[in-house]
Formats: sequence, structure tokens, C-alpha cells
Amino acid sequence: MKIYQLIYDYNRSNDSEKDAYHIPFEHSNIASSIFLNKKHTERLPKKIYFRSNLNIITKTDFPLNDLRIPIMSDRLIKLIKSIGDINLKEIPAIMLDDKFLESKFDSSGSLINEVKYVDNYKAIMLLDRIDCFDYENSIYEPGELNPNIPGYIRKLVLNISDINLPPIFRIKESPSRILITEKVKKLIIDKDISGCLFENVETKKELKNTRQIGGILGKEYFELGRGNRKVSENYLRPYILGFNINNKQKPFVVAMGDNHSDTVATKLSIAELVSGKWDEHIRLSNSEKFVESLKKALKNKEEFPQKFILELIK
Repeated sequence: MKIYQLIYDYNRSNDSEKDAYHIPFEHSNIASSIFLNKKHTERLPKKIYFRSNLNIITKTDFPLNDLRIPIMSDRLIKLIKSIGDINLKEIPAIMLDDKFLESKFDSSGSLINEVKYVDNYKAIMLLDRIDCFDYENSIYEPGELNPNIPGYIRKLVLNISDINLPPIFRIKESPSRILITEKVKKLIIDKDISGCLFENVETKKELKNTRQIGGILGKEYFELGRGNRKVSENYLRPYILGFNINNKQKPFVVAMGDNHSDTVATKLSIAELVSGKWDEHIRLSNSEKFVESLKKALKNKEEFPQKFILELIK
């Protein structure tokens, strides 16, 4: 079984930075934290009002909002529920026409009749946390308050062996991530659900094949980092960036794989890497610091010695 992180398609809308902006309510300043902790369900409002361009909001099933809480269309929620049971709480998210500039509520707090709205969205709180974080294979920094739990996670690996996963879930070690099964991803694509992108999440079972992707770099390469490349509207393809200290002409290599099988590798010169022309969609992971330092060194016309590389990849 493959697992994906469900993320927003930030490039979907050219109209504004967000799809919806909330109208303040009690505890709205900590809404993102409340929606991550089921202990605070009593603080949830009965409904949440948002200001939105109704011509745009209706084109997405997974709108980006300023509260940073998951909001889904009713059809997306229904689709996910059709795959399996989910323990979640749904809060109606009412999208109000942002072109109506006067007061939208009467003296009793009720919405006035003149305001146009869309009411087929829900803010969701996933109530369960699945215990599947792979402490052995994940790469993370210890938490500042408790070093026994992960703080910043550089590479997430899940151990889902013998676990009956719900179609959508969170994990306690990284509760802000929304994780879905491959069945959900396939249905989202097949049913033309909009506003969603997917990042591949490695599982312990896949690690052997993942290492085969890394193996194409060869023993002479240092692995600098991993990321994802947007290859279609709904899919991000995993890649590995490596450096070969002995290759003076094209010291960098990018190895990409889909489902960890059809792997391709592209060798790059320093100039090609720094220019970013090799692929504008690739987002560097823990190699970002390396590349920024590299740009600075080249700008100052410094040499590119082995010592410089070795210090950066420690």
C-alpha cells in the first residue's frame, strides 16, 4: 500500500493568495491548533463563516484558507467516506460573497437574506492518530522540550505493516500532515476533484526499493537531499540529488523514480544546477542550504574545493 500526503494546489488560483478568509469567532486566533487536538472539541464553533469569491471557491474541493485548517467540499468528504470509516468531526464552513461589502449579519447575529453564499463545505477535524511512525528509518531532529519525540522531521517513513488504515488520517509525531491511502488518491484523480496535490510518503516496506533509486547514484556519490517534482496536475514525483566529488565536468546527479521502479538519472554541471534550468518545479529538501552556499561561493568567484563540499554535506 502506498501513502501520500494531501497538500494544497497553491498554483490553482491566480485570483488571490487564499481561497477563503474567515470572519472572526471565539478562539479563531488558535483555530489551527484546536483542529489538531480532539481535547479541544468543545471550543469548536457550530459553524464558520468565510469571505470568498464565489466564482472561484466553487471550482475547488480543497480550498486554501487563512485559518490553516482542512476544509473540504461535501463531495470530497463523501468520496473519502465511500472507501472506509473515518472518525472525524465536521463543522459547516459557509462561504459568503466577498462582493457584498455591507454588514452581513443582523442585530441578532443571523445572516441577512441579501448575502449570497455557498454551504457545501465542511471544516474537518480528524479525531484519531495512527501509531505508524517509523522511528528507525525516519530522519528527524529531537524535540526541544522532549528529546524522545521528533521535532523537525527531515524524512518521514511510516511502518504500516499489519495496520488497517483508514482512508485519511494523521500521526501524532507530525499532526499537521494529512495522510491518505492510494485508493483515495486514485478516486480524487478519477472523479476530477480539484485543489489537491499529493506528495509520496515512504513506508518501511518501500525502503528497499527506495534505496535502489539511491543506488543509481553509485557509491561515489554523496546524497545531498530529496524532494518532489510536479510531473502532472495531481502528482509529485520523488527525486534524489547527489554529488560526485571526483566528477569535475558534471559533479551533480538527479535520480528520479516513479513507484521506485522506472528510475532515470541526469548528470549536471555546477552552472546547470545553480541556474535552476534543469527543472524549475523541483523543490529542494535538506539540500537547500547546500545550494544556497554554492551560489554564494560562485558569486564570489571562489574555487570549488573538496573541503568546501565536505563541510557542506556533513
